[in-house]
Amino acid sequence: MSKFITMCIFVLASLAQVTQAQLLFSDNFEDSRGASLLWGNQRGQWQVESALNATGKAYGAGQPNNNPLTFSTLPYTVGNCVVEMDVRAADDGGVWLHADDAGQNGVLFVIARGILYWHHVTNGNAGAIINPTGTVFAVGQTLRVRLVVDGNNYYAFVNGSFMPMTQYNTAAFPTGRIALYDFRATNHQYDNVTLSGTCDTGVCCPAFAWQPADVTTCPGSAAVVSAPLAGNVTQTAAQWYWTPDDIGMSQLVVEGLNVNGQNQPAFIAQGANTTTLSISLAPGAQQTVFENFECRVNGPCGSLVSTSADIHFCAADFNCDSVIDFFDYLDFVAAFSANEPSADFNADTVIDFFDYLDFVASFASGC
Repeated sequence: MSKFITMCIFVLASLAQVTQAQLLFSDNFEDSRGASLLWGNQRGQWQVESALNATGKAYGAGQPNNNPLTFSTLPYTVGNCVVEMDVRAADDGGVWLHADDAGQNGVLFVIARGILYWHHVTNGNAGAIINPTGTVFAVGQTLRVRLVVDGNNYYAFVNGSFMPMTQYNTAAFPTGRIALYDFRATNHQYDNVTLSGTCDTGVCCPAFAWQPADVTTCPGSAAVVSAPLAGNVTQTAAQWYWTPDDIGMSQLVVEGLNVNGQNQPAFIAQGANTTTLSISLAPGAQQTVFENFECRVNGPCGSLVSTSADIHFCAADFNCDSVIDFFDYLDFVAAFSANEPSADFNADTVIDFFDYLDFVASFASGC
């Protein structure tokens, strides 16, 4: 018994150091744009699906396979690390640890038909089953899996267990990629994936989890564009830029009021120095479309530039319900008849028949 307690203390002490590592990546697959762009999706046609045993979304292979082994990796080369995730409707799949870039060599942790075990993968060959457990879960059950790599030791914890359910030791793969493996078409999904670890500056450069997308909203609402980074990667500064159509060159988005090339009010910005930018239409703005918003992040690897997105404030969506329909017309007519400030459609400070004509023209053209 004393030897067992000593072993427990040794394992838990060594793991405590690893689990303090930096968060490098996280994805809960709930973003409307789908899975993070950092997933490699090299083999298996991975996709975001409706989560099994839960609401929301999860991640699985659309074409699961065992020959070759499916492989969707993250772009980090790590040594000591911790990988955590929910495995929904667990059936047959697993996680690559310290894999090479091509997914041909590495340690493969397998969750299959109630049993947990390891494979030592060499040249795409999974080899023998290593250190299998007895039946520890029912097929279709959702598991919380925590994998810890500490030097040459690989540990698997399930559903909050304090001691590893199974472990493996090999010095063959001192560093490598983390990736997902899936061998079941209708079951076995991954959710709430996080990766913590340490890696050199050249690998842990800033990376966008998603690129900004075009936004259309009503003039009374704020438009939000975002270019979130994956995990807590090192960065020194973020800055948004945009391109006024009357200048044709990009310029800084400043916090607060931004003007166009004619020094006319354009929009009011919040978060100009973050990876999430919110803008609202400025009072007196003469335009409703603003173009080429891009986020630039400076860090130890130089500058990272996102793709660009456009923001369109759709004036015809008068009631801000995101639908252009007859209710917008009725609501405008009511505001116009009551001489409400919102009926000053052309922002000339006078509510007159020209506002009505301009709204009808905008309503007819839609967004």
